[in-house]
Amino acid sequence: MLFRAALLLATACGAPPPPTEPTPTPSSASRPSPPPPPTELNGPLGEHHSARFDLVLPLPDGAGWRVDDATTLWLVATHAASATTLLLRTWRPDDRGTRPACEAQARLWRDLPGGDGRGIIDQHRVDVPTGFDTEVAIGVTSTPEHPALVEGFAVAFGGWSRRCFAYIATTRAQGDTGPALVATRLAAMVELSLAGIRLESELAPSVSGPPRFSPRP
Repeated sequence: MLFRAALLLATACGAPPPPTEPTPTPSSASRPSPPPPPTELNGPLGEHHSARFDLVLPLPDGAGWRVDDATTLWLVATHAASATTLLLRTWRPDDRGTRPACEAQARLWRDLPGGDGRGIIDQHRVDVPTGFDTEVAIGVTSTPEHPALVEGFAVAFGGWSRRCFAYIATTRAQGDTGPALVATRLAAMVELSLAGIRLESELAPSVSGPPRFSPRP
């Protein structure tokens, strides 16, 4: 599953499809194949237990993450080796927590990728956290000003009863291996991190309502 998602993303990012095996020649047969690019997220899986959001967050290469779960109203995790950032939050809305309403509120608070649909290559429902109506969108973008730079994102928004959930992973890479790196990183975040999130109890998250200060905490 992880390889399939990575291959899908790598192709969409502009990486060439897997080549057919050529007939060996004296020059090519003796040349070793280059190793696949590293994901930088292939270390042992770790877990962050968030008391204020009442959930367990799996993180691939857990030791490589710096998690700030106190400074702002969002959990902010950064993985320097892979240029990957994660934003996560749960909250109780004023009205019923439908997925579209939860997404709209999250986008009012912060400038999040994928809102205009640009670059989205896959969008599907996921049962995360269990019982939530959650949809994840995966996409990649690049600009004419920086054609060698590839940026990728995986954004998920969910709602259930009077709860909302938001998960935003972003990463970037450049050069010939950039598309493949972005692909494998996003695949790891979606399939190993997002898919494994679970609430630790049936109690509503302790952080509720809109921010009391800046609209972009």
